[in-house]
Amino acid sequence: MNDSGDAVASCDSGTLGKYDEEPLSDVSDPKTKSSRIANKKFLVREQNDLIVLSEVFKSEERILILRYVGLRASVTVQAVADGTGRSKGFVSQYLNMLVEEQLLTRNHRAFIREDSALWRSIKRLLNLDLLRPHVTLPAWVDGIGIFGSWAEGTNTTESDLDLWILVSRYDPDLEICAAELDQEIARYTGCEVNSFLLTPDKLRHLKEHDQPFYTSLKRGYLTLQGEDLEFA
Repeated sequence: MNDSGDAVASCDSGTLGKYDEEPLSDVSDPKTKSSRIANKKFLVREQNDLIVLSEVFKSEERILILRYVGLRASVTVQAVADGTGRSKGFVSQYLNMLVEEQLLTRNHRAFIREDSALWRSIKRLLNLDLLRPHVTLPAWVDGIGIFGSWAEGTNTTESDLDLWILVSRYDPDLEICAAELDQEIARYTGCEVNSFLLTPDKLRHLKEHDQPFYTSLKRGYLTLQGEDLEFA
């Protein structure tokens, strides 16, 4: 996770540098100049977000606390310390850092997390980080991934994990295999897992006969291993 964050930050810093190579004073058209200024401000904000994220994900201890906080609307230092097994001093310091970075607000002892695009992105990363090391591709599966709240970054402690499993041809016996896979994943996620077997024919059927679900699935899924739904 740390290596990935650093790589992204490095790449984006390079992008910012490309804009800096072309001075805004050389742009004579006011509209073009205004657009370039807006682009530069956006890139500065984007770079600042990446700097924030690099601090947020700096250690496994921070990630553990972040995962706990991300599943809840509000927390206290004591609750996080009890739930993660980390010291109250470390938890307090980290939660206050999240307040400084405007990821949390504080109301007396409560630290409150408001839903935002940045938080949803953070939670998607956390979900992938949790699942990918444990989800291997069984021989009978072409591709496997998630959809619903876990893919959208809106999951809470009450959320089930919705899993899609792509196979080339449906067989009723695969339902048993899928149920066993659900149980295996549930053991380390701590939540109920519901898998949905898909074939190319099933996807075509959904597209023709259940457009709302098909659209929701295609727009909001993430691939963990194997073939992507985009190419099914």
